[in-house]
Amino acid sequence: HQTVWRWDSSPFGDTPANEAPSSLASFSYSLRFPGQQYDPETQSHYNYFRDYEPGTGRYLESDPIGLDSDVDTYAYIKSAPLQGMDYLGLGKEGIEPWEVGSFNALKNKELPGDGLDVHHVAQKAVMKCGCAGYDEKTAPAIAIERELHKKLPKSSPGSSFIGSARSLLARDIGALRKAGAPRRSLFNLIDINKLFYPECFKKGGK
Repeated sequence: HQTVWRWDSSPFGDTPANEAPSSLASFSYSLRFPGQQYDPETQSHYNYFRDYEPGTGRYLESDPIGLDSDVDTYAYIKSAPLQGMDYLGLGKEGIEPWEVGSFNALKNKELPGDGLDVHHVAQKAVMKCGCAGYDEKTAPAIAIERELHKKLPKSSPGSSFIGSARSLLARDIGALRKAGAPRRSLFNLIDINKLFYPECFKKGGK
């Protein structure tokens, strides 16, 4: 067999396809990542619900499903395009170990047999009692391997915690760090807890 044409795309798709491989003929090739088509006028990739800009490796519009996709609503496959596919511009299928998001968003993306649990951080048993407006369905959470999840400290329903929400979060973040969670995931958890519940996590708050 003889190779008559090939295209070595970069990880984020910013290498244009060679549409004139010889002096004999040229052709148009608009397919890009799965679900994408190249638009020569805008030089972006049409991805059904929004457009992808290969030069920056990001979408031009925020994700229509908001934080249900990712903390960064403009990222393509969490800035790791070799690890998944996004056919519609709505975030990739499945979840990965240490992926951070709202609890229901992660649960809705779970795949059977993935061996992962979705864990509230800070833990819901305490937050439900001590943080006004806390909603366990939309609260910050992380995907963690099931065996590691069993080893994390647990709080029973209705239990109390001596200290502030900030100190509870610090405890849970410390346990995740010891379990091997990457710094980026830990920082994301801290940021979205403060974003979702600013009154609970302000200095001097409950």
